[in-house]
Amino acid sequence: MFAAALVGTSRSAALACLIGITLAASEAKLGPLVQLVSKQNRRRNKVKGQRRFGTEVEAASIAAAQIKTLIDSLSRCQQLLDCDIETEEERTGCSDYRDPAYSVFARSLIQRRDNVAATIAILQERLSKTELLTSAGIGSAPEQLLPA
Repeated sequence: MFAAALVGTSRSAALACLIGITLAASEAKLGPLVQLVSKQNRRRNKVKGQRRFGTEVEAASIAAAQIKTLIDSLSRCQQLLDCDIETEEERTGCSDYRDPAYSVFARSLIQRRDNVAATIAILQERLSKTELLTSAGIGSAPEQLLPA
């Protein structure tokens, strides 16, 4: 049936045509299944959108724990960067940042360390806001946690 229609076409065009026909046939068979899955997703989204009593306080306490963990991890990373900077300065014998002979690698490590320090400061500020929400137990925590 399809062979008669494909006479005189290149192999790649014939293959593409057969793949297209196969995909169209499989989509026709899967149509009801796709509709069923989309209905289930809509129901799940309705349930997820419902609010429960105390959810904001729970979300704030979970966010505070996550932020504390992240701050601890970044502090360890900052300490490692400090050690790497000192090691590089000892290796090159130059510890003056303004010296033209100062290591490019050490300069990049210093920049990374400063970025990590800035991130830690932002996270500590956000942690203080989160802890205020947790202690107060009122308000919408997710809205107040997002940066302005």
